Amino acid sequence: MKKKKTFIIVIIVAILAVVASIVGYRMVQQNRVKNLLELGNQYLKEEKYEEAIASYKQVLTIDSKEETARENIVVAAVDWSDDLAEAKEFKKAEEIIADVYLIVPDKRLEKKKQEILELEKEEEKRQEALKKILVDMNELAEVCASGDENAVFEYMKSDKYKSLISQEYIELDKKYETDYGTLGVYAGGAFLYFGDYDGEDRSGNGAWYQSNEYDTFVVRGSWSGDMPNGKQEEIYQSNQDEGKTIMQGNVVNGLWDGEVTQHYTRDDVTFPIMF
Repeated sequence: MKKKKTFIIVIIVAILAVVASIVGYRMVQQNRVKNLLELGNQYLKEEKYEEAIASYKQVLTIDSKEETARENIVVAAVDWSDDLAEAKEFKKAEEIIADVYLIVPDKRLEKKKQEILELEKEEEKRQEALKKILVDMNELAEVCASGDENAVFEYMKSDKYKSLISQEYIELDKKYETDYGTLGVYAGGAFLYFGDYDGEDRSGNGAWYQSNEYDTFVVRGSWSGDMPNGKQEEIYQSNQDEGKTIMQGNVVNGLWDGEVTQHYTRDDVTFPIMF
Protein backbone atom coordinates (compact mmCIF):
# COMPACT_ATOMS: atom_id res chain seq x y z
CA MET A 1 0.00 0.00 0.00
CA LYS A 2 2.85 2.28 0.86
CA LYS A 3 4.50 1.61 -2.48
CA LYS A 4 1.25 2.42 -4.27
CA LYS A 5 0.96 5.78 -2.49
CA THR A 6 4.56 6.57 -3.34
CA PHE A 7 3.92 5.74 -7.01
CA ILE A 8 0.85 8.00 -7.08
CA ILE A 9 2.85 10.85 -5.53
CA VAL A 10 5.56 10.41 -8.12
CA ILE A 11 2.97 10.51 -10.91
CA ILE A 12 1.36 13.64 -9.47
CA VAL A 13 4.75 15.35 -9.13
CA ALA A 14 5.60 14.41 -12.71
CA ILE A 15 2.26 15.77 -13.96
CA LEU A 16 2.75 18.99 -12.03
CA ALA A 17 6.25 19.31 -13.45
CA VAL A 18 4.91 18.88 -16.98
CA VAL A 19 2.12 21.41 -16.36
CA ALA A 20 4.62 23.86 -14.88
CA SER A 21 6.89 23.30 -17.84
CA ILE A 22 4.04 23.95 -20.27
CA VAL A 23 2.88 27.04 -18.40
CA GLY A 24 6.45 28.29 -18.20
CA TYR A 25 6.98 27.69 -21.92
CA ARG A 26 3.77 29.53 -22.75
CA MET A 27 4.78 32.45 -20.57
CA VAL A 28 8.17 32.60 -22.27
CA GLN A 29 6.52 32.50 -25.68
CA GLN A 30 4.00 35.17 -24.69
CA ASN A 31 6.81 37.42 -23.51
CA ARG A 32 8.71 36.74 -26.70
CA VAL A 33 5.64 37.62 -28.79
CA LYS A 34 5.19 40.82 -26.80
CA ASN A 35 8.81 41.85 -27.27
CA LEU A 36 8.82 41.02 -30.96
CA LEU A 37 5.59 42.95 -31.49
CA GLU A 38 7.01 45.99 -29.73
CA LEU A 39 10.17 45.72 -31.81
CA GLY A 40 8.22 45.32 -35.05
CA ASN A 41 5.97 48.26 -34.23
CA GLN A 42 8.99 50.46 -33.51
CA TYR A 43 10.58 49.44 -36.82
CA LEU A 44 7.31 50.18 -38.59
CA LYS A 45 7.10 53.61 -36.97
CA GLU A 46 10.67 54.32 -38.13
CA GLU A 47 9.78 53.08 -41.64
CA LYS A 48 12.33 50.28 -41.38
CA TYR A 49 10.01 47.96 -43.23
CA GLU A 50 12.37 45.04 -43.83
CA GLU A 51 13.17 44.77 -40.11
CA ALA A 52 9.49 45.21 -39.18
CA ILE A 53 8.42 42.39 -41.48
CA ALA A 54 11.14 40.13 -40.08
CA SER A 55 9.89 40.77 -36.53
CA TYR A 56 6.25 40.13 -37.44
CA LYS A 57 7.24 36.92 -39.22
CA GLN A 58 8.80 35.64 -36.01
CA VAL A 59 5.62 36.48 -34.11
CA LEU A 60 3.48 34.61 -36.61
CA THR A 61 5.81 31.63 -36.45
CA ILE A 62 4.93 31.43 -32.75
CA ASP A 63 1.26 32.42 -33.12
CA SER A 64 -0.08 32.43 -36.67
CA LYS A 65 -3.32 34.09 -35.56
CA GLU A 66 -1.78 37.05 -33.71
CA GLU A 67 -3.98 39.90 -35.02
CA THR A 68 -1.61 42.83 -34.57
CA ALA A 69 1.21 41.03 -36.35
CA ARG A 70 -1.10 39.96 -39.20
CA GLU A 71 -2.34 43.53 -39.65
CA ASN A 72 1.00 45.30 -39.34
CA ILE A 73 2.93 42.93 -41.60
CA VAL A 74 0.47 43.80 -44.37
CA VAL A 75 0.85 47.53 -43.65
CA ALA A 76 4.64 47.22 -43.71
CA ALA A 77 4.60 45.29 -46.99
CA VAL A 78 2.25 47.79 -48.68
CA ASP A 79 4.21 50.84 -47.48
CA TRP A 80 7.57 49.32 -48.40
CA SER A 81 6.34 48.30 -51.84
CA ASP A 82 5.10 51.87 -52.40
CA ASP A 83 8.58 53.20 -51.68
CA LEU A 84 10.17 50.60 -53.93
CA ALA A 85 7.75 51.33 -56.76
CA GLU A 86 8.48 55.04 -56.46
CA ALA A 87 12.18 54.18 -56.82
CA LYS A 88 11.30 52.08 -59.92
CA GLU A 89 12.31 48.86 -58.11
CA PHE A 90 9.21 47.05 -59.27
CA LYS A 91 10.53 43.47 -59.15
CA LYS A 92 11.63 43.80 -55.55
CA ALA A 93 8.27 45.35 -54.63
CA GLU A 94 6.48 42.40 -56.25
CA GLU A 95 8.68 39.95 -54.34
CA ILE A 96 7.87 41.61 -51.00
CA ILE A 97 4.15 41.50 -51.67
CA ALA A 98 4.28 37.86 -52.80
CA ASP A 99 6.36 36.83 -49.78
CA VAL A 100 3.99 38.40 -47.23
CA TYR A 101 0.92 37.16 -49.12
CA LEU A 102 2.04 33.56 -48.48
CA ILE A 103 1.82 34.31 -44.75
CA VAL A 104 -1.23 36.60 -44.71
CA PRO A 105 -3.35 36.32 -47.91
CA ASP A 106 -4.87 39.77 -47.51
CA LYS A 107 -6.87 41.45 -50.32
CA ARG A 108 -4.87 44.64 -49.85
CA LEU A 109 -1.79 42.76 -50.99
CA GLU A 110 -3.59 41.51 -54.09
CA LYS A 111 -4.65 45.06 -54.91
CA LYS A 112 -1.14 46.42 -54.33
CA LYS A 113 0.36 43.74 -56.55
CA GLN A 114 -1.94 44.79 -59.39
CA GLU A 115 -1.08 48.45 -58.86
CA ILE A 116 2.63 47.69 -59.04
CA LEU A 117 2.21 45.68 -62.24
CA GLU A 118 0.35 48.59 -63.82
CA LEU A 119 3.03 51.05 -62.70
CA GLU A 120 5.70 48.76 -64.12
CA LYS A 121 3.97 48.64 -67.51
CA GLU A 122 3.56 52.42 -67.48
CA GLU A 123 7.25 52.89 -66.70
CA GLU A 124 8.24 50.55 -69.54
CA LYS A 125 6.06 52.60 -71.88
CA ARG A 126 7.63 55.83 -70.60
CA GLN A 127 11.16 54.52 -71.07
CA GLU A 128 10.43 53.56 -74.67
CA ALA A 129 9.04 57.06 -75.33
CA LEU A 130 12.07 58.68 -73.67
CA LYS A 131 14.41 56.79 -75.98
CA LYS A 132 12.68 58.36 -78.97
CA ILE A 133 12.66 61.79 -77.29
CA LEU A 134 16.40 61.51 -76.66
CA VAL A 135 17.01 60.87 -80.35
CA ASP A 136 15.29 64.18 -81.20
CA MET A 137 17.10 65.99 -78.38
CA ASN A 138 20.37 64.71 -79.79
CA GLU A 139 19.47 66.08 -83.21
CA LEU A 140 18.51 69.47 -81.72
CA ALA A 141 21.73 69.61 -79.69
CA GLU A 142 23.72 69.01 -82.87
CA VAL A 143 22.06 72.07 -84.42
CA CYS A 144 22.81 74.13 -81.29
CA ALA A 145 26.43 72.95 -81.31
CA SER A 146 26.85 74.37 -84.83
CA GLY A 147 26.47 77.88 -83.41
CA ASP A 148 24.06 78.83 -86.21
CA GLU A 149 21.22 80.60 -84.38
CA ASN A 150 19.08 80.78 -87.53
CA ALA A 151 19.21 77.00 -87.83
CA VAL A 152 18.23 76.70 -84.15
CA PHE A 153 15.29 79.07 -84.63
CA GLU A 154 14.12 77.20 -87.71
CA TYR A 155 14.19 73.98 -85.74
CA MET A 156 12.22 75.57 -82.88
CA LYS A 157 9.55 76.69 -85.34
CA SER A 158 9.30 73.30 -87.04
CA ASP A 159 6.48 70.80 -86.62
CA LYS A 160 9.06 68.28 -85.45
CA TYR A 161 9.96 70.48 -82.47
CA LYS A 162 6.31 71.18 -81.68
CA SER A 163 5.68 67.45 -81.71
CA LEU A 164 8.72 66.85 -79.50
CA ILE A 165 7.71 69.27 -76.73
CA SER A 166 4.12 68.02 -76.74
CA GLN A 167 5.12 64.39 -76.15
CA GLU A 168 3.27 62.73 -73.26
CA TYR A 169 6.42 61.70 -71.43
CA ILE A 170 8.76 64.60 -72.16
CA GLU A 171 10.22 66.28 -69.08
CA LEU A 172 10.66 70.04 -69.50
CA ASP A 173 12.59 72.51 -67.34
CA LYS A 174 15.43 70.04 -67.07
CA LYS A 175 18.67 69.15 -68.81
CA TYR A 176 19.36 66.41 -71.34
CA GLU A 177 22.80 64.91 -71.83
CA THR A 178 23.45 64.40 -75.55
CA ASP A 179 26.35 63.43 -77.78
CA TYR A 180 26.93 67.11 -78.58
CA GLY A 181 26.61 68.70 -75.13
CA THR A 182 24.05 69.46 -72.46
CA LEU A 183 20.71 70.83 -73.59
CA GLY A 184 17.94 72.30 -71.45
CA VAL A 185 14.32 72.90 -72.52
CA TYR A 186 12.37 75.47 -70.51
CA ALA A 187 9.01 77.25 -70.21
CA GLY A 188 7.08 74.65 -72.16
CA GLY A 189 9.68 74.61 -74.93
CA ALA A 190 9.73 78.38 -75.56
CA PHE A 191 13.36 78.61 -74.42
CA LEU A 192 16.45 76.49 -74.98
CA TYR A 193 19.75 76.53 -73.15
CA PHE A 194 22.79 74.84 -74.63
CA GLY A 195 25.92 74.90 -72.52
CA ASP A 196 27.47 74.15 -69.16
CA TYR A 197 25.73 73.12 -65.95
CA ASP A 198 26.66 72.74 -62.32
CA GLY A 199 24.29 70.02 -61.21
CA GLU A 200 20.88 71.25 -62.38
CA ASP A 201 21.96 74.91 -62.41
CA ARG A 202 23.13 76.59 -65.60
CA SER A 203 26.72 77.57 -64.89
CA GLY A 204 29.70 78.20 -67.17
CA ASN A 205 29.36 79.17 -70.81
CA GLY A 206 26.04 78.83 -72.58
CA ALA A 207 23.60 80.09 -75.18
CA TRP A 208 19.97 80.95 -74.40
CA TYR A 209 17.51 80.78 -77.31
CA GLN A 210 13.96 82.09 -77.55
CA SER A 211 11.64 81.93 -80.51
CA ASN A 212 7.97 82.84 -80.97
CA GLU A 213 5.68 84.20 -83.68
CA TYR A 214 6.92 87.76 -83.14
CA ASP A 215 10.69 87.63 -82.65
CA THR A 216 13.79 85.60 -81.85
CA PHE A 217 16.85 86.20 -79.76
CA VAL A 218 19.93 84.38 -78.55
CA VAL A 219 22.12 85.38 -75.62
CA ARG A 220 25.61 83.91 -75.47
CA GLY A 221 28.02 84.24 -72.59
CA SER A 222 28.80 83.40 -69.00
CA TRP A 223 26.35 81.92 -66.50
CA SER A 224 26.41 81.29 -62.75
CA GLY A 225 23.75 80.67 -60.12
CA ASP A 226 21.36 79.56 -62.91
CA MET A 227 21.37 83.09 -64.38
CA PRO A 228 23.41 85.08 -66.95
CA ASN A 229 26.38 86.58 -65.12
CA GLY A 230 29.39 88.04 -66.87
CA LYS A 231 30.11 89.02 -70.47
CA GLN A 232 27.16 88.55 -72.82
CA GLU A 233 26.21 89.06 -76.44
CA GLU A 234 22.54 89.28 -77.36
CA ILE A 235 21.31 89.01 -80.96
CA TYR A 236 17.70 90.07 -81.42
CA GLN A 237 15.59 89.92 -84.57
CA SER A 238 11.95 90.79 -85.17
CA ASN A 239 10.07 88.46 -87.49
CA GLN A 240 8.97 91.61 -89.38
CA ASP A 241 12.55 92.77 -90.01
CA GLU A 242 15.47 91.11 -91.77
CA GLY A 243 17.95 93.09 -89.70
CA LYS A 244 19.43 92.18 -86.32
CA THR A 245 20.12 94.17 -83.18
CA ILE A 246 23.28 93.12 -81.38
CA MET A 247 24.09 94.11 -77.79
CA GLN A 248 27.34 93.41 -75.97
CA GLY A 249 28.32 94.08 -72.38
CA ASN A 250 28.33 92.76 -68.85
CA VAL A 251 25.32 91.21 -67.09
CA VAL A 252 24.63 90.74 -63.39
CA ASN A 253 21.87 88.30 -62.51
CA GLY A 254 20.28 88.65 -65.94
CA LEU A 255 20.43 92.48 -66.15
CA TRP A 256 22.81 94.65 -68.15
CA ASP A 257 25.33 96.33 -65.89
CA GLY A 258 27.76 99.10 -66.87
CA GLU A 259 28.69 100.06 -70.41
CA VAL A 260 26.74 98.27 -73.16
CA THR A 261 27.41 98.58 -76.88
CA GLN A 262 24.54 98.20 -79.32
CA HIS A 263 24.35 98.18 -83.08
CA TYR A 264 21.95 97.23 -85.83
CA THR A 265 23.06 95.21 -88.84
CA ARG A 266 21.30 94.47 -92.11
CA ASP A 267 22.61 93.37 -95.50
CA ASP A 268 26.16 93.46 -94.12
CA VAL A 269 25.75 97.10 -93.15
CA THR A 270 26.16 98.01 -89.46
CA PHE A 271 24.71 101.04 -87.70
CA PRO A 272 25.78 101.95 -84.14
CA ILE A 273 22.91 102.65 -81.73
CA MET A 274 23.11 104.86 -78.69
CA PHE A 275 22.17 102.94 -75.54
